[in-house]
Amino acid sequence: MRVTAALLAVSLLAACSDAGEDGTKVTTPEGEVTIDDTENGDVRITSKDGKSVSIDQRKGNDAQWPKGFAPYPGATVTSDIAMGGDSGSGKIIAFTSDDTPQQVADFYRRQAEAAGFEIEMALSVNDGRMVAGEKSDGTGFAINASADEEGTSASLTVGRSR
Repeated sequence: MRVTAALLAVSLLAACSDAGEDGTKVTTPEGEVTIDDTENGDVRITSKDGKSVSIDQRKGNDAQWPKGFAPYPGATVTSDIAMGGDSGSGKIIAFTSDDTPQQVADFYRRQAEAAGFEIEMALSVNDGRMVAGEKSDGTGFAINASADEEGTSASLTVGRSR
């Protein structure tokens, strides 16, 4: 959890830092961390005690979908972020579609149920939809979809704590 808190504080800095071979050292309220970034935008944050979080970023056709989930037909992936560390791992894929939030939410609800997720919440608020659930092994998922000027913006989140 402490590495995750540090992640939030330093991820913006990491995105604009020019880490050398030894990385950039940043002091946070939780202690010192080292940020290493690569040419393709991936980031690894390591605490002084060796615990680390990795953030891999992709978009478009390079997106890697979580097991049991497929790309939404005709959607454009705007961001694919995978995070992993000692306390767990997860993935957030953001995308846009010309379809309605309800169509997007229904598509991923069916996939989640087929992948063994038990739906624990289905919420409709104004032009937005959210469906969330969990597997017996503790893996959780959520799809959030909301209408915007150009159609629907959505994010699929799948992750598991260790």
